[in-house]
Amino acid sequence: FNGMWALVLLERASGSLICCRDRLGVKPLYYARDNKGDRQLTILASEIRAIASVMGAYPPPEPKTVFDFLMTGVSDHGCGTFFQGIHSVPPGWLMRLDGEGDMHGKPYHQWPETSPDNRLEPERTRELIADAVRLRLRSDAPSVTLLSGGLDSSIISAMAARASRTETRSRHAGAYIYGYRHGSAAEHDETALAAAFIAGHLPDTRHFIHLADARPSEAELLELAHIQEEPIATPSVLAGYRIFRGIRDAGFKVVLSGEGADEVFGGYTARYMSQLARDKIFTGRLLPALQMLRDGSAKPAQLANQLAWALPANLVRGLLRRARPSAQVMSAALWADMAPEFAVLYQDRRADLEQRLRRDVTATNLPMILRWTDRNSMRSGIEVRSPYLDWRLVSAALAAPVSERMGDDHGKLALRRAFSGQLPDEVIWRRKTHGFGNAEQFQVNHVRFDALWEKLPTWAGDWLSLPALRRELARPASHTTLWWGVSLALWLATIHGEQPGRPRNAP
Repeated sequence: FNGMWALVLLERASGSLICCRDRLGVKPLYYARDNKGDRQLTILASEIRAIASVMGAYPPPEPKTVFDFLMTGVSDHGCGTFFQGIHSVPPGWLMRLDGEGDMHGKPYHQWPETSPDNRLEPERTRELIADAVRLRLRSDAPSVTLLSGGLDSSIISAMAARASRTETRSRHAGAYIYGYRHGSAAEHDETALAAAFIAGHLPDTRHFIHLADARPSEAELLELAHIQEEPIATPSVLAGYRIFRGIRDAGFKVVLSGEGADEVFGGYTARYMSQLARDKIFTGRLLPALQMLRDGSAKPAQLANQLAWALPANLVRGLLRRARPSAQVMSAALWADMAPEFAVLYQDRRADLEQRLRRDVTATNLPMILRWTDRNSMRSGIEVRSPYLDWRLVSAALAAPVSERMGDDHGKLALRRAFSGQLPDEVIWRRKTHGFGNAEQFQVNHVRFDALWEKLPTWAGDWLSLPALRRELARPASHTTLWWGVSLALWLATIHGEQPGRPRNAP
Protein backbone atom coordinates (compact mmCIF):
# COMPACT_ATOMS: atom_id res chain seq x y z
CA PHE A 1 0.00 0.00 0.00
CA ASN A 2 1.02 3.60 -0.56
CA GLY A 3 -0.96 5.95 1.63
CA MET A 4 -2.37 6.15 5.14
CA TRP A 5 -4.54 3.66 6.97
CA ALA A 6 -5.55 2.00 10.21
CA LEU A 7 -7.12 -1.40 9.64
CA VAL A 8 -8.77 -3.99 11.87
CA LEU A 9 -9.79 -7.14 9.98
CA LEU A 10 -11.53 -10.22 11.31
CA GLU A 11 -9.87 -13.44 10.17
CA ARG A 12 -12.85 -15.77 10.37
CA ALA A 13 -10.88 -19.02 10.06
CA SER A 14 -8.94 -18.35 13.27
CA GLY A 15 -11.21 -15.87 15.02
CA SER A 16 -8.29 -13.44 15.27
CA LEU A 17 -8.32 -9.70 14.66
CA ILE A 18 -5.55 -8.41 12.39
CA CYS A 19 -4.52 -4.83 13.23
CA CYS A 20 -2.32 -2.68 11.03
CA ARG A 21 -1.23 0.97 10.66
CA ASP A 22 0.57 2.71 7.82
CA ARG A 23 4.36 2.90 7.89
CA LEU A 24 4.53 6.32 9.59
CA GLY A 25 1.37 6.13 11.67
CA VAL A 26 -0.49 8.92 9.89
CA LYS A 27 -3.78 7.36 11.01
CA PRO A 28 -4.33 6.40 14.68
CA LEU A 29 -5.23 3.05 16.19
CA TYR A 30 -5.37 2.59 19.98
CA TYR A 31 -6.00 -0.44 22.16
CA ALA A 32 -6.53 -1.15 25.84
CA ARG A 33 -7.46 -4.05 28.14
CA ASP A 34 -10.41 -3.78 30.47
CA ASN A 35 -11.50 -6.39 32.99
CA LYS A 36 -15.25 -6.90 33.13
CA GLY A 37 -15.93 -9.40 35.90
CA ASP A 38 -14.49 -12.73 34.76
CA ARG A 39 -13.94 -11.45 31.22
CA GLN A 40 -11.11 -9.38 29.80
CA LEU A 41 -12.05 -7.04 26.97
CA THR A 42 -9.56 -5.73 24.43
CA ILE A 43 -10.85 -2.46 23.03
CA LEU A 44 -9.66 -1.06 19.70
CA ALA A 45 -10.51 2.45 18.48
CA SER A 46 -9.25 5.39 16.45
CA GLU A 47 -9.84 7.72 19.39
CA ILE A 48 -9.00 7.51 23.07
CA ARG A 49 -12.44 8.80 24.07
CA ALA A 50 -14.05 5.78 22.41
CA ILE A 51 -12.00 3.50 24.67
CA ALA A 52 -12.84 5.67 27.68
CA SER A 53 -16.52 5.40 26.77
CA VAL A 54 -16.38 1.61 26.97
CA MET A 55 -14.44 1.80 30.23
CA GLY A 56 -16.84 4.37 31.65
CA ALA A 57 -14.12 6.95 32.37
CA TYR A 58 -10.68 8.09 31.31
CA PRO A 59 -7.84 6.15 32.98
CA PRO A 60 -5.43 8.10 35.21
CA PRO A 61 -2.55 10.02 33.59
CA GLU A 62 0.64 8.11 32.76
CA PRO A 63 3.48 9.64 34.88
CA LYS A 64 6.34 8.88 32.49
CA THR A 65 4.56 10.47 29.52
CA VAL A 66 3.65 13.57 31.55
CA PHE A 67 7.24 13.90 32.79
CA ASP A 68 8.72 13.56 29.30
CA PHE A 69 6.33 16.20 28.00
CA LEU A 70 7.05 18.77 30.71
CA MET A 71 10.80 18.28 30.33
CA THR A 72 11.13 18.36 26.54
CA GLY A 73 7.71 18.92 24.94
CA VAL A 74 7.92 15.45 23.37
CA SER A 75 4.86 13.22 23.12
CA ASP A 76 3.67 10.33 20.94
CA HIS A 77 7.26 9.05 21.01
CA GLY A 78 6.41 5.46 21.82
CA CYS A 79 3.46 3.13 21.99
CA GLY A 80 2.18 4.64 25.23
CA THR A 81 -0.20 7.58 25.62
CA PHE A 82 -0.93 10.12 28.34
CA PHE A 83 -3.37 7.57 29.82
CA GLN A 84 -2.34 4.52 31.82
CA GLY A 85 -3.09 1.29 29.98
CA ILE A 86 -3.95 2.83 26.61
CA HIS A 87 -1.44 2.13 23.84
CA SER A 88 -0.98 2.68 20.12
CA VAL A 89 -0.52 -0.06 17.57
CA PRO A 90 3.02 0.77 16.36
CA PRO A 91 3.37 2.35 12.90
CA GLY A 92 4.54 -0.13 10.29
CA TRP A 93 3.45 -3.13 12.36
CA LEU A 94 1.06 -6.00 11.81
CA MET A 95 -0.52 -7.28 15.04
CA ARG A 96 -2.73 -10.29 15.72
CA LEU A 97 -5.24 -10.37 18.57
CA ASP A 98 -6.25 -13.98 19.08
CA GLY A 99 -9.39 -15.41 20.63
CA GLU A 100 -7.66 -15.74 24.01
CA GLY A 101 -7.02 -12.03 24.16
CA ASP A 102 -3.28 -12.31 23.51
CA MET A 103 -1.72 -9.81 21.14
CA HIS A 104 1.35 -10.62 19.02
CA GLY A 105 3.00 -8.46 16.42
CA LYS A 106 5.95 -7.77 14.20
CA PRO A 107 7.02 -4.98 11.86
CA TYR A 108 6.13 -5.43 8.20
CA HIS A 109 8.35 -2.52 7.13
CA GLN A 110 11.91 -1.46 7.96
CA TRP A 111 13.35 1.92 7.01
CA PRO A 112 16.74 1.68 5.24
CA GLU A 113 19.95 2.42 7.09
CA THR A 114 21.77 5.63 6.26
CA SER A 115 24.88 5.32 4.10
CA PRO A 116 27.31 8.09 3.11
CA ASP A 117 27.32 6.65 -0.42
CA ASN A 118 23.60 7.21 -1.02
CA ARG A 119 22.70 10.32 -2.97
CA LEU A 120 19.44 12.17 -3.51
CA GLU A 121 19.63 12.91 -7.21
CA PRO A 122 17.64 16.10 -7.96
CA GLU A 123 15.75 14.67 -10.92
CA ARG A 124 14.77 11.51 -9.02
CA THR A 125 13.68 13.54 -5.97
CA ARG A 126 11.57 15.79 -8.17
CA GLU A 127 9.97 12.79 -9.89
CA LEU A 128 9.11 11.15 -6.57
CA ILE A 129 7.47 14.30 -5.22
CA ALA A 130 5.55 14.91 -8.45
CA ASP A 131 4.23 11.34 -8.41
CA ALA A 132 3.38 11.55 -4.70
CA VAL A 133 1.34 14.68 -5.39
CA ARG A 134 -0.32 13.10 -8.43
CA LEU A 135 -1.42 10.07 -6.41
CA ARG A 136 -2.80 12.19 -3.58
CA LEU A 137 -4.87 14.33 -5.93
CA ARG A 138 -7.01 11.31 -6.78
CA SER A 139 -10.35 12.13 -5.23
CA ASP A 140 -14.06 12.22 -5.88
CA ALA A 141 -14.07 15.72 -4.37
CA PRO A 142 -12.00 18.78 -5.35
CA SER A 143 -8.83 19.27 -3.29
CA VAL A 144 -6.97 22.34 -2.08
CA THR A 145 -3.40 22.83 -0.92
CA LEU A 146 -2.12 24.68 2.15
CA LEU A 147 0.24 27.47 1.07
CA SER A 148 2.51 29.66 3.20
CA GLY A 149 4.83 30.95 0.51
CA GLY A 150 7.67 28.85 1.90
CA LEU A 151 9.53 26.15 0.00
CA ASP A 152 7.56 23.03 1.04
CA SER A 153 4.07 24.33 0.40
CA SER A 154 5.08 26.17 -2.79
CA ILE A 155 6.40 22.92 -4.26
CA ILE A 156 3.18 21.05 -3.39
CA SER A 157 0.95 23.82 -4.80
CA ALA A 158 3.00 24.04 -8.00
CA MET A 159 3.02 20.27 -8.51
CA ALA A 160 -0.73 20.07 -7.79
CA ALA A 161 -1.51 22.82 -10.30
CA ARG A 162 0.65 21.10 -12.92
CA ALA A 163 -0.92 17.67 -12.33
CA SER A 164 -4.44 19.06 -12.54
CA ARG A 165 -3.70 20.28 -16.07
CA THR A 166 -2.62 16.84 -17.28
CA GLU A 167 -4.36 14.28 -15.06
CA THR A 168 -8.06 13.67 -15.65
CA ARG A 169 -8.48 12.29 -12.11
CA SER A 170 -6.87 15.33 -10.45
CA ARG A 171 -9.24 18.03 -9.25
CA HIS A 172 -7.11 20.79 -7.71
CA ALA A 173 -9.35 23.70 -6.74
CA GLY A 174 -6.77 26.15 -5.40
CA ALA A 175 -4.63 27.08 -2.39
CA TYR A 176 -5.53 28.12 1.15
CA ILE A 177 -3.42 30.74 2.96
CA TYR A 178 -3.48 31.42 6.70
CA GLY A 179 -2.93 34.91 8.07
CA TYR A 180 -3.79 37.35 10.85
CA ARG A 181 -6.44 40.05 10.85
CA HIS A 182 -6.15 43.62 12.15
CA GLY A 183 -2.38 43.59 11.66
CA SER A 184 -2.18 41.82 15.02
CA ALA A 185 0.88 39.83 14.03
CA ALA A 186 2.31 41.50 10.95
CA GLU A 187 5.80 40.10 11.52
CA HIS A 188 4.40 36.55 11.41
CA ASP A 189 1.92 37.02 8.57
CA GLU A 190 2.83 35.24 5.33
CA THR A 191 -0.22 36.03 3.23
CA ALA A 192 1.66 38.54 1.08
CA LEU A 193 4.43 36.04 0.30
CA ALA A 194 1.97 33.32 -0.59
CA ALA A 195 -0.25 35.58 -2.70
CA ALA A 196 2.80 36.91 -4.57
CA PHE A 197 3.85 33.33 -5.39
CA ILE A 198 0.39 32.57 -6.75
CA ALA A 199 0.27 35.76 -8.83
CA GLY A 200 3.77 35.35 -10.22
CA HIS A 201 4.03 31.61 -10.72
CA LEU A 202 0.51 30.10 -10.65
CA PRO A 203 -1.71 32.82 -12.11
CA ASP A 204 -4.44 30.32 -13.06
CA THR A 205 -4.71 28.98 -9.50
CA ARG A 206 -7.40 30.35 -7.19
CA HIS A 207 -6.36 31.20 -3.67
CA PHE A 208 -8.34 31.71 -0.49
CA ILE A 209 -7.12 33.64 2.55
CA HIS A 210 -8.25 32.61 6.03
CA LEU A 211 -7.67 35.35 8.61
CA ALA A 212 -7.69 34.83 12.37
CA ASP A 213 -6.74 36.71 15.52
CA ALA A 214 -3.23 35.93 16.69
CA ARG A 215 -4.39 35.86 20.30
CA PRO A 216 -6.56 32.83 21.09
CA SER A 217 -9.34 32.86 23.65
CA GLU A 218 -9.47 30.59 26.66
CA ALA A 219 -12.58 28.91 25.23
CA GLU A 220 -10.75 28.20 21.97
CA LEU A 221 -7.81 26.61 23.80
CA LEU A 222 -10.13 24.46 25.92
CA GLU A 223 -11.92 23.31 22.77
CA LEU A 224 -8.54 22.51 21.18
CA ALA A 225 -7.56 20.46 24.26
CA HIS A 226 -10.84 18.55 23.98
CA ILE A 227 -10.27 17.79 20.29
CA GLN A 228 -6.65 16.70 20.76
CA GLU A 229 -7.36 14.45 23.80
CA GLU A 230 -3.69 14.72 24.82
CA PRO A 231 -1.42 17.73 25.50
CA ILE A 232 0.17 19.55 22.56
CA ALA A 233 3.66 21.06 22.49
CA THR A 234 2.77 24.38 20.83
CA PRO A 235 -0.32 26.59 20.61
CA SER A 236 0.45 26.99 16.89
CA VAL A 237 -1.60 23.78 16.52
CA LEU A 238 -4.59 26.09 16.88
CA ALA A 239 -3.94 27.40 13.35
CA GLY A 240 -4.71 23.96 11.91
CA TYR A 241 -7.96 23.74 13.86
CA ARG A 242 -8.98 27.17 12.55
CA ILE A 243 -8.09 26.71 8.89
CA PHE A 244 -9.58 23.22 8.57
CA ARG A 245 -12.83 24.57 9.95
CA GLY A 246 -12.69 27.36 7.35
CA ILE A 247 -11.97 24.89 4.55
CA ARG A 248 -14.91 22.75 5.65
CA ASP A 249 -17.21 25.77 5.68
CA ALA A 250 -16.11 26.56 2.12
CA GLY A 251 -17.22 23.09 1.05
CA PHE A 252 -13.88 21.36 0.48
CA LYS A 253 -13.06 17.90 1.85
CA VAL A 254 -9.48 17.07 0.74
CA VAL A 255 -6.34 19.03 1.60
CA LEU A 256 -2.76 18.48 0.44
CA SER A 257 -0.22 19.55 3.04
CA GLY A 258 3.55 20.03 3.17
CA GLU A 259 3.65 18.12 6.43
CA GLY A 260 6.78 16.08 7.07
CA ALA A 261 9.22 18.02 4.89
CA ASP A 262 10.88 19.66 7.91
CA GLU A 263 11.58 16.29 9.52
CA VAL A 264 12.48 14.36 6.36
CA PHE A 265 14.72 17.03 4.86
CA GLY A 266 16.05 18.84 7.94
CA GLY A 267 14.01 22.02 7.73
CA TYR A 268 14.01 23.11 11.38
CA THR A 269 17.09 25.23 10.81
CA ALA A 270 17.22 26.93 14.22
CA ARG A 271 17.42 23.54 15.88
CA TYR A 272 19.23 21.41 13.34
CA MET A 273 21.89 23.93 12.32
CA SER A 274 22.88 24.53 15.93
CA GLN A 275 23.13 20.78 16.39
CA LEU A 276 25.29 20.51 13.26
CA ALA A 277 27.58 23.20 14.68
CA ARG A 278 27.71 21.29 17.98
CA ASP A 279 28.68 18.09 16.16
CA LYS A 280 31.44 19.95 14.34
CA ILE A 281 32.79 21.23 17.67
CA PHE A 282 32.71 17.75 19.21
CA THR A 283 34.67 16.35 16.26
CA GLY A 284 37.30 19.11 16.37
CA ARG A 285 36.06 21.11 13.37
CA LEU A 286 36.05 24.44 15.18
CA LEU A 287 36.56 26.75 12.18
CA PRO A 288 33.52 25.42 10.24
CA ALA A 289 31.43 25.74 13.42
CA LEU A 290 32.63 29.32 13.89
CA GLN A 291 31.76 30.09 10.28
CA MET A 292 28.21 28.86 10.87
CA LEU A 293 27.90 31.34 13.73
CA ARG A 294 29.34 34.16 11.63
CA ASP A 295 27.00 33.64 8.67
CA GLY A 296 23.95 33.25 10.91
CA SER A 297 23.07 29.68 9.94
CA ALA A 298 23.63 28.69 13.61
CA LYS A 299 22.42 30.90 16.44
CA PRO A 300 24.53 31.35 19.61
CA ALA A 301 21.62 30.77 22.01
CA GLN A 302 20.54 27.59 20.22
CA LEU A 303 24.12 26.33 20.11
CA ALA A 304 24.52 26.97 23.84
CA ASN A 305 21.35 24.97 24.45
CA GLN A 306 22.74 22.05 22.44
CA LEU A 307 26.11 22.20 24.19
CA ALA A 308 24.43 22.19 27.61
CA TRP A 309 23.24 18.62 27.04
CA ALA A 310 26.90 17.55 27.01
CA LEU A 311 27.14 18.42 30.71
CA PRO A 312 26.72 15.67 33.35
CA ALA A 313 23.13 14.42 33.63
CA ASN A 314 22.52 15.61 37.20
CA LEU A 315 23.77 19.08 36.33
CA VAL A 316 21.52 19.28 33.26
CA ARG A 317 18.55 18.09 35.27
CA GLY A 318 19.14 20.78 37.89
CA LEU A 319 19.56 23.49 35.26
CA LEU A 320 16.27 22.55 33.63
CA ARG A 321 14.44 22.62 36.96
CA ARG A 322 15.75 26.12 37.68
CA ALA A 323 15.58 27.69 34.22
CA ARG A 324 12.84 26.01 32.17
CA PRO A 325 9.31 27.16 33.12
CA SER A 326 7.70 23.84 32.16
CA ALA A 327 10.02 22.05 34.60
CA GLN A 328 9.45 24.68 37.29
CA VAL A 329 5.68 24.16 37.22
CA MET A 330 6.02 20.37 37.57
CA SER A 331 4.83 19.13 40.96
CA ALA A 332 7.53 18.24 43.48
CA ALA A 333 6.16 14.70 43.77
CA LEU A 334 6.36 14.03 40.02
CA TRP A 335 9.83 15.59 39.85
CA ALA A 336 11.09 13.27 42.58
CA ASP A 337 9.33 10.11 41.36
CA MET A 338 10.58 10.48 37.79
CA ALA A 339 14.24 11.18 38.62
CA PRO A 340 15.39 7.77 37.26
CA GLU A 341 13.52 8.37 33.99
CA PHE A 342 15.56 11.46 33.14
CA ALA A 343 18.42 9.29 31.89
CA VAL A 344 16.41 8.20 28.83
CA LEU A 345 15.60 11.78 27.84
CA TYR A 346 19.18 12.81 28.51
CA GLN A 347 20.55 10.22 26.08
CA ASP A 348 18.01 11.12 23.42
CA ARG A 349 18.92 14.82 23.53
CA ARG A 350 22.61 13.96 23.15
CA ALA A 351 22.11 12.11 19.84
CA ASP A 352 24.15 13.38 16.91
CA LEU A 353 22.39 15.07 14.01
CA GLU A 354 22.18 11.93 11.89
CA GLN A 355 20.41 10.11 14.72
CA ARG A 356 18.28 13.16 15.53
CA LEU A 357 16.88 13.45 12.02
CA ARG A 358 15.99 9.76 11.91
CA ARG A 359 14.37 9.81 15.36
CA ASP A 360 12.41 12.95 14.54
CA VAL A 361 10.85 11.12 11.59
CA THR A 362 10.23 7.80 13.29
CA ALA A 363 9.75 8.64 16.98
CA THR A 364 10.17 12.08 18.53
CA ASN A 365 8.66 14.76 16.29
CA LEU A 366 6.65 13.61 13.30
CA PRO A 367 4.37 11.20 15.24
CA MET A 368 3.04 13.97 17.48
CA ILE A 369 2.57 16.35 14.52
CA LEU A 370 0.59 13.67 12.71
CA ARG A 371 -1.65 13.29 15.77
CA TRP A 372 -2.26 17.04 15.91
CA THR A 373 -3.22 17.19 12.25
CA ASP A 374 -5.43 14.11 12.39
CA ARG A 375 -7.46 15.41 15.33
CA ASN A 376 -7.80 18.94 13.91
CA SER A 377 -8.72 17.85 10.40
CA MET A 378 -11.09 15.03 11.35
CA ARG A 379 -12.89 17.37 13.73
CA SER A 380 -14.04 19.19 10.58
CA GLY A 381 -14.37 16.11 8.39
CA ILE A 382 -11.29 17.05 6.33
CA GLU A 383 -8.90 14.46 4.87
CA VAL A 384 -5.29 15.68 4.88
CA ARG A 385 -2.88 14.03 2.46
CA SER A 386 0.87 14.58 2.80
CA PRO A 387 3.00 13.95 -0.33
CA TYR A 388 6.28 14.34 1.58
CA LEU A 389 5.29 11.28 3.61
CA ASP A 390 5.06 9.02 0.59
CA TRP A 391 7.01 6.00 1.83
CA ARG A 392 9.19 5.89 -1.30
CA LEU A 393 10.37 9.45 -0.72
CA VAL A 394 10.93 8.94 3.01
CA SER A 395 12.94 5.78 2.31
CA ALA A 396 15.17 7.58 -0.18
CA ALA A 397 15.72 10.44 2.27
CA LEU A 398 16.49 8.26 5.31
CA ALA A 399 19.00 6.28 3.25
CA ALA A 400 20.92 9.46 2.38
CA PRO A 401 23.31 11.29 4.76
CA VAL A 402 22.54 14.66 6.37
CA SER A 403 24.77 16.45 3.87
CA GLU A 404 22.48 15.30 1.06
CA ARG A 405 19.16 15.95 2.77
CA MET A 406 19.83 19.11 4.71
CA GLY A 407 23.12 20.70 3.71
CA ASP A 408 24.88 23.09 6.07
CA ASP A 409 23.26 26.45 5.37
CA HIS A 410 19.56 26.82 4.50
CA GLY A 411 18.38 23.29 5.28
CA LYS A 412 16.32 21.14 2.87
CA LEU A 413 19.17 21.08 0.36
CA ALA A 414 17.67 18.10 -1.50
CA LEU A 415 14.42 20.00 -2.14
CA ARG A 416 16.24 23.17 -3.19
CA ARG A 417 18.39 21.25 -5.66
CA ALA A 418 15.44 19.30 -7.03
CA PHE A 419 13.35 22.39 -7.79
CA SER A 420 16.05 24.90 -8.67
CA GLY A 421 15.00 26.34 -12.01
CA GLN A 422 11.48 25.01 -11.52
CA LEU A 423 10.42 27.64 -8.97
CA PRO A 424 11.53 31.27 -8.46
CA ASP A 425 14.96 31.72 -6.82
CA GLU A 426 13.43 33.81 -4.04
CA VAL A 427 11.38 30.76 -3.04
CA ILE A 428 14.17 28.23 -3.54
CA TRP A 429 16.83 30.03 -1.52
CA ARG A 430 14.78 31.93 1.05
CA ARG A 431 15.59 30.92 4.61
CA LYS A 432 12.84 29.14 6.51
CA THR A 433 9.69 31.20 6.96
CA HIS A 434 8.03 31.55 10.36
CA GLY A 435 5.95 28.41 10.17
CA PHE A 436 2.25 27.68 10.29
CA GLY A 437 0.56 29.42 13.21
CA ASN A 438 3.79 30.94 14.48
CA ALA A 439 2.23 34.01 16.11
CA GLU A 440 -0.03 32.03 18.45
CA GLN A 441 2.87 30.62 20.45
CA PHE A 442 3.85 34.08 21.72
CA GLN A 443 0.41 34.90 23.15
CA VAL A 444 0.23 32.56 26.15
CA ASN A 445 0.83 35.27 28.76
CA HIS A 446 -1.85 37.46 27.17
CA VAL A 447 -4.69 34.95 27.47
CA ARG A 448 -7.02 35.39 30.42
CA PHE A 449 -7.39 32.03 32.11
CA ASP A 450 -10.44 32.12 34.35
CA ALA A 451 -12.46 28.98 33.58
CA LEU A 452 -9.29 26.87 33.61
CA TRP A 453 -8.74 27.19 37.35
CA GLU A 454 -12.37 26.29 38.05
CA LYS A 455 -12.29 23.25 35.76
CA LEU A 456 -9.08 21.73 37.13
CA PRO A 457 -9.65 18.61 39.26
CA THR A 458 -8.62 18.62 42.90
CA TRP A 459 -5.85 16.15 42.09
CA ALA A 460 -4.23 18.42 39.47
CA GLY A 461 -1.63 19.30 42.13
CA ASP A 462 -0.27 15.75 41.79
CA TRP A 463 1.08 16.77 38.40
CA LEU A 464 1.49 20.54 38.44
CA SER A 465 2.46 23.18 40.96
CA LEU A 466 -0.53 25.42 40.39
CA PRO A 467 0.94 28.39 42.34
CA ALA A 468 4.06 28.24 40.15
CA LEU A 469 1.92 28.05 37.01
CA ARG A 470 -0.13 31.07 38.07
CA ARG A 471 3.04 32.97 38.88
CA GLU A 472 4.61 32.27 35.49
CA LEU A 473 1.44 33.21 33.64
CA ALA A 474 1.30 36.52 35.49
CA ARG A 475 4.60 37.61 33.95
CA PRO A 476 4.38 39.93 30.93
CA ALA A 477 6.34 37.41 28.85
CA SER A 478 7.92 34.03 29.39
CA HIS A 479 9.85 31.33 27.59
CA THR A 480 7.76 29.41 25.06
CA THR A 481 8.18 26.20 27.08
CA LEU A 482 5.71 27.58 29.64
CA TRP A 483 3.05 26.47 27.18
CA TRP A 484 3.84 22.84 28.00
CA GLY A 485 2.62 23.41 31.55
CA VAL A 486 -0.41 25.35 30.32
CA SER A 487 -1.25 22.61 27.82
CA LEU A 488 -1.06 19.95 30.52
CA ALA A 489 -3.39 22.01 32.72
CA LEU A 490 -5.87 22.46 29.85
CA TRP A 491 -5.78 18.72 29.24
CA LEU A 492 -6.37 17.89 32.93
CA ALA A 493 -9.28 20.32 32.99
CA THR A 494 -10.75 18.81 29.82
CA ILE A 495 -10.63 15.13 30.78
CA HIS A 496 -11.86 15.77 34.34
CA GLY A 497 -15.55 15.08 34.41
CA GLU A 498 -15.86 14.99 30.61
CA GLN A 499 -18.31 12.49 29.18
CA PRO A 500 -16.24 10.37 26.79
CA GLY A 501 -17.82 9.22 23.56
CA ARG A 502 -18.16 12.35 21.45
CA PRO A 503 -17.50 11.24 17.86
CA ARG A 504 -14.66 12.44 15.64
CA ASN A 505 -16.84 14.48 13.30
CA ALA A 506 -19.35 15.80 15.81
CA PRO A 507 -20.82 19.27 15.18
